[in-house]
Amino acid sequence: MKKLLLALLFLLSIGTICTMRSHANSVELVVALIDGTSQKYDVNEKPVVSFDSEYVYIKSTLIETSIAQSEIERFFFNDYTGVEETENQIAFKYDGNTITINGNEYTTAIYDLNGIVRYSQPTYSGSTTIDISDYVAGIYLVKINKQTIKIIKR
Repeated sequence: MKKLLLALLFLLSIGTICTMRSHANSVELVVALIDGTSQKYDVNEKPVVSFDSEYVYIKSTLIETSIAQSEIERFFFNDYTGVEETENQIAFKYDGNTITINGNEYTTAIYDLNGIVRYSQPTYSGSTTIDISDYVAGIYLVKINKQTIKIIKR
């Protein structure tokens, strides 16, 4: 959970989660809870996510809240695009050796810091699991559609 939170903090802090979009398009940070409910935060409201050993704190221009880490199932982003407002949910998980991505119609690419493509594959539906256990320790960029996530392979 801590690695997932660190990746999320990095994304929110450098602003690579979404590019500038028109008012009709929006991206939401979704916190799915283990009880089946979820909390949604508009990325345009610039939510700040921080955490300690027990809680995740989310503060935006509209709300300030805390959630026990033990209550959180996962974080993901809803990307509402286009005129008909179709939903494209992409869920990302990294455990140190494996990257798992769930969603519909996405392309995943992994780059090392020299810009070399280590992995590239489109997925039209379902889940993709990428084993990076044989990658050299270092920093890699995972690009999923237009979102970029920095991971650290130890």
